[in-house]
Amino acid sequence: MALVLNKRDNEPGILYANTAREKFQYGTRPPAPELAPFIENYWTVSWDLRGERPFTQRVLTRPGVNMTFKHGRSRIAGLTTGQFTEVLEGRHRVFGIRFRTGSFRSFLGAPVAEITDRFLGVHNLFGEQGQALEDTVLRVSEEEGMAAIMDQFLEPLAPRRDRNAELAEEIVAEIAGNRGLVRVRDLAADVGLGPRRLQRLFQEYVGAGPKWVIRRYRMQEALARTALGVPESWGQLAADLGYADQAHFIRDFTANVGAPPSRYVRSLTANT
Repeated sequence: MALVLNKRDNEPGILYANTAREKFQYGTRPPAPELAPFIENYWTVSWDLRGERPFTQRVLTRPGVNMTFKHGRSRIAGLTTGQFTEVLEGRHRVFGIRFRTGSFRSFLGAPVAEITDRFLGVHNLFGEQGQALEDTVLRVSEEEGMAAIMDQFLEPLAPRRDRNAELAEEIVAEIAGNRGLVRVRDLAADVGLGPRRLQRLFQEYVGAGPKWVIRRYRMQEALARTALGVPESWGQLAADLGYADQAHFIRDFTANVGAPPSRYVRSLTANT
């Protein structure tokens, strides 16, 4: 079954998730076991806003590449360094494939940084088969059937396992799970790579440098913490996230989210 977005589903980096719960549903399902080394999950977003004003959803996405299918717009989305925005109107459903960190390098045949903040048509990478895939996928009404079609399409295209891709995924997982990790030099020491090699690995397989990845996960941690309410000390939260001072944290939060943290928290509590 698909998972409906709830108060704990901040992992996707959905901004103003309290409002989002009223506008759309989000769910995931696993790929076939043969594709699990390359595909993190299949996901769906669906909404029915007929008779309502269009709604703009903003997301601070995690590092990664997604391939998405929507009537009239199927594409491959590289890593997004800013906010990802989607205008929701009418009644639609998007079916997506989230590739594991690092794995899309083998499908693309080029450094993943080449598509950072860019979109490719599915046909640009997969040719005529990709062109026909949109109609095939979107004709199916159930997410389970969509997933089965994608399993069948992607299994013959699955590349060989790439140790560098797996290493990139392991390092990004370390960043995501280690909240105290805030400096690239500490990361390089932890994983036993020189800073230059680490930078090259990330550009090739992740799509952005390790500093950006650290900052993005710390910002997602800030969103998770602010979703719980106003912290006892903004200065302490800034320090926990590796910022030199509170002012720097507030500037960074505002630049990423579009509002200062105190105003963002007030907007969450006003609509719960």
